Amino acid sequence: MNFSLWPQERGARLLVRLAIFAGFLYLALLDLRPWPGDVALKTAFCLCLAALAWRTGQRLLPLALAFASLGDALLGLDGQRLFTAGLAAFLVMQLLYLVIFVRRGPPGRPVFWRLLAMAATGAAAVIYLSILWPRLGALAWPVGLYVAAILAMALAAWNQPGLAIPVGATLFVISDALIAGGRFLALGPWTAQAIWATYALAQILIVLGLTTANNRVDNPERHT
Repeated sequence: MNFSLWPQERGARLLVRLAIFAGFLYLALLDLRPWPGDVALKTAFCLCLAALAWRTGQRLLPLALAFASLGDALLGLDGQRLFTAGLAAFLVMQLLYLVIFVRRGPPGRPVFWRLLAMAATGAAAVIYLSILWPRLGALAWPVGLYVAAILAMALAAWNQPGLAIPVGATLFVISDALIAGGRFLALGPWTAQAIWATYALAQILIVLGLTTANNRVDNPERHT
């Protein structure tokens, strides 16, 4: 099996490198926020990935990443006051990812270990939401809606070929769980780095899983 996530086209490789550079630089400077340009750097990460997706001829994926970039900007500008607006932007992104995964369709019947991963993901999401629910207050239903959307996205991701997309989606769930834990459970300041690291890696894996030639919908792999 010839499997590589790295793009073969030169322009695509440049965009991936720019996204990785922006992601690492933002992570390295996270403790210095706010500083001039920090929000621009944060949004540049997903915009580079959106440009990569556009180059490969996809249309829903760049739109999803544009909403992710909007969510990054809103939470970067004022994570407290604009939390609901940022949540809405990411909700649209999750729904677009879900549509992308469903439209691609599964390459075959999921093997047993993938079904176990799906079951574990669903159980963990329900348990975590039950812990958060008494602390959510007025945000209970918006957060509950978002959890339902990201859970549907993650389950659909586990039915995709290869491992990049399901692992990326799982990292996305972990990242958002850390956001909720930091906001509602007071997990501590260390969560900021963990949130961004898991989020950035999740986006990179999902985008590369959707855009590299051997993972594209026109050349799907069987489940392994």
